[in-house]
Amino acid sequence: MICKGGTRSYPTSLAQHLLKTDNERVVVVELKHTATQDLKQALNDMHATIAMTQGKKSLYHAQINPAKDEQMTSPQWLYAVDEMERRLGFVDQPRAVVYHEKKGRAHMHVVWQRTDIEKGKVIETSNDYYIHKKLGRDLERKFKHKELKAEFSENWEKMNEREQTARDGYLSPKQLKARIKQLYKNHSDPKEFQKALKKAKFDLAKGNRGLVIVSSKNQIHSLGRYTGQKKKDIEKHLKPILEYLPDATEFVKKREKQQSKIKAMNPKPKAKTIVENAFDILSRDEIGKTAAKFDKLKQEFKQKQFEKLRKEFTDNQDAFNTVSPSVREGFEQVKRDLERQNEEERKRKKEREYKR
Repeated sequence: MICKGGTRSYPTSLAQHLLKTDNERVVVVELKHTATQDLKQALNDMHATIAMTQGKKSLYHAQINPAKDEQMTSPQWLYAVDEMERRLGFVDQPRAVVYHEKKGRAHMHVVWQRTDIEKGKVIETSNDYYIHKKLGRDLERKFKHKELKAEFSENWEKMNEREQTARDGYLSPKQLKARIKQLYKNHSDPKEFQKALKKAKFDLAKGNRGLVIVSSKNQIHSLGRYTGQKKKDIEKHLKPILEYLPDATEFVKKREKQQSKIKAMNPKPKAKTIVENAFDILSRDEIGKTAAKFDKLKQEFKQKQFEKLRKEFTDNQDAFNTVSPSVREGFEQVKRDLERQNEEERKRKKEREYKR
C-alpha cells in the first residue's frame, strides 16, 4: 500500500485538483471540524489560520493508495485515515477526505489543517517519510494485502516523476527526457533553446537547486536531470539569459491566476460530482432531508389526530350540548390547544426553511 504526503499551500488549486472530473468517481467523503460543507471554502478556511503563526505552508495533503487488485471496505478506509492522522499528530484537527476512483483503481486523499489554534503554531511533520513507510506496511499486514515495495527509496522519486510527465501528456519520463535532451543538443544558442522550449510548451525558470523547466500544466522539472548535464555547465551555457529568467514558484503562481481569470471568463458547464459519505455517516444534506421527512410525518400524524377528534366532537355535538358547561369547555380547550400547536409547528417549519 502506498502512503505518502507533504505540506503545501494554495488551497484553491488543491480543491480544484481534488474535484477534477477526469476521475471516474469523485466522492467528498468527509469535512470534519469545519464550518462549511463546501470543500473549496473549507480548505481556504484552514489556510487562513496560518496567519496566526510564522509558518507558510498551512495544509498537509496525504494519499492512501492500495494495490490495483486490492479492495477496501468503508471501515478499512476510515481506519487507515484515522491511523494516519494519529501517527502524524493531527488528531482533532480539521480535515477533508476525498475518494477518487480512476481506471478501476481507488485511492483516498486527506487534507489536514496544520495550525494548532490553541498553541498558535503549526504541527511539525518533518519525520513523515518514515511514518508513511511504516504505516503502509502495517496496513498491508492488517488488511492482508500484498506488500508493495516499489514506492519508497529511489522508486518514490520515480513514481512522482511518472505522475508529473503523465500530466504533461508524455507516456513516460524517458520520453520527455529524450525530447528535452534533443532540444538542448540541437540549440547551442541560449535564446534559440528558450524559443524551442516555448514551442514545446515549456518555460525556463530558476528553481531552488538550479534551472528548471515549467510545463503548460504547471509541472516543474529539473533541467539538469532531463538533459543529463551538470548544474554549473548548464548555467555557463545559458549565462546570457540567466538574469532574465523568472523564479519558478512565482511564475507558476502568476500563471495559475491568469488561467483562473480565463476560466472565469469562459465558464464550462460543471460536471456533476458525486457527493456522498463512504464512511456510512449521514451528511448534513441527508440529515436535513431526514429531519424534513420526520417533520412532515409528525405534522400528518397531528393533523390526523386533530381531524379524528374534530369528527368525534361534531358527530356527538348533540350529546355534548346536554352535558355540563365545564365538560364542553374542556373539549373546546382541547380543540384550541391542537390548533395552537398546529400553528406553532407551521411557524417553526417556515423558520427552518428560511435558515436553509
